[in-house]
Amino acid sequence: MPIDTEEEPVFQRAVPNRESLRSPRGSVVSFHNIQYSVKISSGPPCKRTTIHKQILCKINGLMKPGLNAILGPTGGGKSSLLDVLAARKDPAGLSGDVLIDGAPQPANFKCISGYVVQDDVVMGTLTVRENLLFSAALRLPTSISFKDKEERVENVISELGLTKVADSRVGTELIRGVSGGERKRTNIGMELITEPPVLFLDEPTTGLDASTANAVLILLKRLSRKGRTIVLSIHQPRYSIFKLFDSLTLLAAGKMMYHGPAKSALAYFSSIVNSVPSLSGYECESYNNPADFFLDVINGDSTAVAASKEITSTHNQENERTKDGILETVNPQDPVAADKSVVDTLNKEYLDSTQFQSVQDALNKIEANRGMKKKKKRRMESITYATSFFTQLYWVTKRSFKNLIRNPQASVAQILVSVVLGLIVGAIFFGVKLDNTGIQNRVGSLFFITTNQAFGSVSAIELFIKDKKLFIHQYTSGYYRLSAYFFSILLGDLIPMRTMPGIVFSLITYWMIGFQRHPGNFFFFMFTVIMVSYTSTSMALAISAGMDVAAIANLIITVCFVFMIIFSGLLVNLTSVMSWINWLKYFSIPRYGLTALQVNEFRGLYFCADKSNQSTSFDGIMKPGLNAVLGPSGGGKSSLLDVLAARKDPAGLSGDVLIDGAPQPANFKCISGYVVQDDVVMGNLTVLENLLFSAALRLPTSISFEDKEERVANVISELGLTRVADSRVGTELIRGVSGGERKRTSIGMELITEPPVLFLDEPTTGLDASTANAVLILLKRLSRRGRTIIFSIHQPRSSIFKLFDSLTLLAAGKMMYHGPANAALGYFDSIGYICEPHNNPPDFFLDVINGDSTAVAASRAGPSRDDQDNESGGEGNLKTVVDTLSEKYMDSTQYRSIQDALRNIEDRRGTNRNGRRMESITYATSFFTQLYWVTKRTFKNLIRNPQASVGEVLVNLILGLFAGVIFFGAKLDSTGIQNRVGALFFVTTTQCFSSVAATEVVIKEKKLLIHQYTSGYYRLSAYFFAILLGDVIPMATVPGLVYSLITYWMMGFQRLAGNFFFFMLTVIMVSYTATSLALAVGTGMDSVAVANLIIEMCLIFMYIFSGFLVNLPSVPAWINWLKYFSIPRYGMTALEVNELRGLYFCVKSDESPSFQSAMVNCSRNIKPHGGVCYGEVYLCGQGIGYDNWAMWENIVALACMTVICFGIAYVKLHTMRKFT
Repeated sequence: MPIDTEEEPVFQRAVPNRESLRSPRGSVVSFHNIQYSVKISSGPPCKRTTIHKQILCKINGLMKPGLNAILGPTGGGKSSLLDVLAARKDPAGLSGDVLIDGAPQPANFKCISGYVVQDDVVMGTLTVRENLLFSAALRLPTSISFKDKEERVENVISELGLTKVADSRVGTELIRGVSGGERKRTNIGMELITEPPVLFLDEPTTGLDASTANAVLILLKRLSRKGRTIVLSIHQPRYSIFKLFDSLTLLAAGKMMYHGPAKSALAYFSSIVNSVPSLSGYECESYNNPADFFLDVINGDSTAVAASKEITSTHNQENERTKDGILETVNPQDPVAADKSVVDTLNKEYLDSTQFQSVQDALNKIEANRGMKKKKKRRMESITYATSFFTQLYWVTKRSFKNLIRNPQASVAQILVSVVLGLIVGAIFFGVKLDNTGIQNRVGSLFFITTNQAFGSVSAIELFIKDKKLFIHQYTSGYYRLSAYFFSILLGDLIPMRTMPGIVFSLITYWMIGFQRHPGNFFFFMFTVIMVSYTSTSMALAISAGMDVAAIANLIITVCFVFMIIFSGLLVNLTSVMSWINWLKYFSIPRYGLTALQVNEFRGLYFCADKSNQSTSFDGIMKPGLNAVLGPSGGGKSSLLDVLAARKDPAGLSGDVLIDGAPQPANFKCISGYVVQDDVVMGNLTVLENLLFSAALRLPTSISFEDKEERVANVISELGLTRVADSRVGTELIRGVSGGERKRTSIGMELITEPPVLFLDEPTTGLDASTANAVLILLKRLSRRGRTIIFSIHQPRSSIFKLFDSLTLLAAGKMMYHGPANAALGYFDSIGYICEPHNNPPDFFLDVINGDSTAVAASRAGPSRDDQDNESGGEGNLKTVVDTLSEKYMDSTQYRSIQDALRNIEDRRGTNRNGRRMESITYATSFFTQLYWVTKRTFKNLIRNPQASVGEVLVNLILGLFAGVIFFGAKLDSTGIQNRVGALFFVTTTQCFSSVAATEVVIKEKKLLIHQYTSGYYRLSAYFFAILLGDVIPMATVPGLVYSLITYWMMGFQRLAGNFFFFMLTVIMVSYTATSLALAVGTGMDSVAVANLIIEMCLIFMYIFSGFLVNLPSVPAWINWLKYFSIPRYGMTALEVNELRGLYFCVKSDESPSFQSAMVNCSRNIKPHGGVCYGEVYLCGQGIGYDNWAMWENIVALACMTVICFGIAYVKLHTMRKFT
């Protein structure tokens, strides 16, 4: 029989048309023996080893029209499988077949399918309708008229329920836009425009609250019922979401645990054999969310089997593993740490099941339909476009321009900054004259203009970086070509934002400074300024294109510009630079700009004078045990916790908080424990060192240090931290302990004092499900030893909820329930709200409070129409539900029993009621003890952070060598003064700008400082002086010493010991003063970026008044006083006097002027004949004396400024807000 060799079937729906848009039809996605691995390299470059890590292993399955969910633990392969099915995975290391309706996945499948990424990628400054119209204009073919495209957009808006917000902007960080759910629906709409055969979504509920996530999944369910195929990955969905799934795929460690109907999953798990020999089947407990149950089973830490099979008496025992008496916690979300045998067993059970066999039968039928037709090799993936280059160029340019004009921070602000800066520069250099100051002032102003244009273009680095995710997604999806995007960015954003500010800046500065009043000169000036801006911007784009972090690109471009400025021709005489390094001048953008502007301005000018002219109420009780405060976002959980912990601003606060029936002591926040939401521990210290720091400062001096160490050891043992006691906690750059161990360290810091009450704000934030469970089990064990533990929590899982002793439910600042946690379901049942069997009780409570619960409908009304949107009933409806629930609680027996208990406490308290005491902070140790320990901690943090210590010294070493090479061996000739003064200017400004990093010293530790100061660890004065002794002074001294040792001798300054040590002293004093200014600005602020911007603006104006760019005696008196605030001026003046005194720069002859005559001419402001020969004459011309006091007065001024700035920083530290 002849073999059929005809070609394989081809997927037909390659291009959307009018018919496919009117009648959605989903495709069947089948995947056959999918395997995917990646190469991982490790080890040093000389001994590099490469291993293959298997990500997906023999994955087979079928996705039909409907809602298809992929579920599994972190690292299990969910997103990898989704990307493989969507043709968005690197084909290297990938094998197997993905068929669409039985045909091979087309090469351009990622362009014709829909893919909603995890992070929303829409243009925030555009409206919902404009975003959707952009997608329609570029992704629908030209055969569809623009009117039909607009009609398609309106249909999608209506279908997604976006009609009310269609003309609202989506929103950015600075522009308030639509809600999170509406933003997610806009993303879905962008993909639905083409009515794709398959719609993929990666973690569509990420970043959404419970109600919004529920609404988004209900929307997807409705879309799937119209015939669409929707495939999504999701992590830990709640029960109301799980019920919506049609098919469920469970993955772990790249292997399949289950694939089939979602409604059959529970029955499947109950039918398989458990790894425990004496038990069979995995049974889901009542009130346990099936999705959580599946993850527990996969992770090997499920309590479901034990709870259903073991006797009731063991119900409250903790599910822990111990070894040598020490608690061990396993992070099951990590596939490496998870129990491999459980995953392998579950995978084998699935492969032997009838469910797997039925899937294989269906796949075999699809393969049989392919028959013996010739199978092609995997096609190279390609991107196809529905529109032409010019259509894409028009629409992307239009979008870029809209984004520009609707973003005032990038458009109007840029022009306003140019106006303000132009006016200030114009005022400083106003009306330059044709006298002996004219050349210096003109060159200084032109230098400032070119460098300002260069540095002003640094902001262009964000142009590609901030929209990188949006660009990659839309380019990969076939919206536009790379060339169209690139040229549209130039036309719609780059050129306008580099042209208009340059024109405005030129119009102001040129005429105010008083340059040559000729139209030709002015227009050439403007053209040069704009060209410098264009060139600098293009360089910024060349460096930043393809990078992910703006900070790194910013650092690289700033370093490049710094070296370009050195070779601009002002700081150093380029003709005197050694030839082997002089070629670097050809790469200096400021040099070309400055040279062009100098020629344009100086031609035809004469600078020598003619010789002839010569309230809400709360009541409740928290007892020893685990007391949880639960409620929706903004409900008042954290506020109530802060009030109970005496950490709330007393303004606007009334009522009483009693501790054991007595008034809350004034120093309660110092004697209680409070674990904040964001862990505040020193990352460069070990777990042991952090706990010892707490013990040394919070336990009184009456306890010996040995007893304090013993207390620390006990806490470490109690918290199960023995194995990691000597491991660093970890920072952004240093890998440390796990998230759970970090949280336990934070708890240990508070347990050191054995507080009467321990408060915790959202202790599970940032932890995965298993780690959060382990932390709450630890807290439960601590509470069983008689401790009172109160904490706020958002959406705990059922296994955590079972640990609670008491529960407080809050919403809109009102109490919905307060009482035993195990009685909460009964209470809600009594007022008409019944929880479904597999619903998580906390989710149920929040649903009831939010007014969007399906529990009541399901239990009272029977089956209802699922097509209806069961979304939140709106803000007004929520308020009605909250008021109703609050009133029902106030009328309940539970509330009356609480009131009776409170009255008994009040009666025992009697009539002795004092007014609210002023809160105070008490300390267990003296000032010097605190100073010692905080200084020790600060110094340890410094030396263990190479980026801040060794890195700073290395930067100064390299910068010193580079500057030394450029200014090497300054000579006593006509270039000597220029090169020396340029070198001294560079030295002082470098020290100033390198001190900007000091702004981070207090800002990055602000949360840690506020928490520890409020808790009574140390006085503000001890902290402040410790920061100076352990960080600020060493980091300003050592780099200054290194820099001085290199630059002084390489530059060839006077070889006298006294001059060298004075040079070193001045450099260090400049660094101290600039650092103190940075501290004064940064203290109390929240943003490092804002502090850096302010300090850099201050330093820029300071270096204008340094005396190098402008001749200070020629500056108008009304603005000349600003020079007294210039740190570089004091440093440069001291260094100039130190270096130039006693030097002679001319060839000696009989006609050479004597020192006395030269000084007389200088004092009369007469330009010396034949140029400046004496260093003292140059100093005189700059308005600088040349005696000893002329040097030391600047050191005194720097010292005074340092003390004043440190004083300002200390005052700001005291006035900093310390309440929540």
